[in-house]
Amino acid sequence: MQSFIQNLSDKSNQAARVLLLLVTLTMIIVMGLQVFCRYVLNNSLFWSEELGRICLVWLTFLGSTIAYKQKAHFGIEFLFKKFSKTIQNILNKTVLTLSFLFFLFLIFYGFQFSIFIKNQLTPALGISKQLPFLIIPISGIILAIHALNFFAKDCKTHDC
Repeated sequence: MQSFIQNLSDKSNQAARVLLLLVTLTMIIVMGLQVFCRYVLNNSLFWSEELGRICLVWLTFLGSTIAYKQKAHFGIEFLFKKFSKTIQNILNKTVLTLSFLFFLFLIFYGFQFSIFIKNQLTPALGISKQLPFLIIPISGIILAIHALNFFAKDCKTHDC
């Protein structure tokens, strides 16, 4: 079971990395095109700022899943290491459990909200507002998979 979760975590992280690259390239191209059109052609693209904001939100949420997988988020290691190994193990399991519950919250309420706004359209692009907000439950799913993977690794190292 642990290898399945590990594989799922690795695959979802790889997919997030590819999607992050595509969204980043899209944002760079659109923002570069906007600057060119505004300052060289003296004619701005009305939709580019909205697409840039959507890309930025997607970059933030996708980047957080990748950072979580690499354990690159801010932590209080110096305080954590002052405790005994038993307390560290308990604290680690507590943090993983609370994080997992928060990720479930993102998934559940993110999907509910995206369904709630599916009939609303963005002003410039005219697309459903559901699309930009779907990154919340998507990132919640990826984060939850990573949390399960961390928990499975922790259970393999320490008794659960």
